Amino acid sequence: MLRLSFNNRHKVLNVFSSAALAKNGTIQSEIIDVSDLLYFTISLEWTLVGSGTAKFEAYASNNGANFVDINSDIGTGLSAGTSMGSIVIKPCAQIYILATEANVNTLTVSGWLVGY
Repeated sequence: MLRLSFNNRHKVLNVFSSAALAKNGTIQSEIIDVSDLLYFTISLEWTLVGSGTAKFEAYASNNGANFVDINSDIGTGLSAGTSMGSIVIKPCAQIYILATEANVNTLTVSGWLVGY
């Protein structure tokens, strides 16, 4: 499990490392422990390579078993390139990031999180 906390707030977490995202597929980051964050705004930076179209969503949980969609449009309709979006979450214990390809073509996804 990755950990993002107030004590390591300047640490950048790599959540996707040149991950293959198939046409009409999804990839999920590891579960990230955010229980020690002081502020619940997280920055997600991504790089997409390929001719597909992606979106990013954030899911949260307090028990590590039941995750709910807390931000379904961190980025939507995204094509190749690098960009950034913010995620405002309610206080919770864990999150994960989900990347989805919109039935266009395959992509390679890299992504990094920073929280405070």
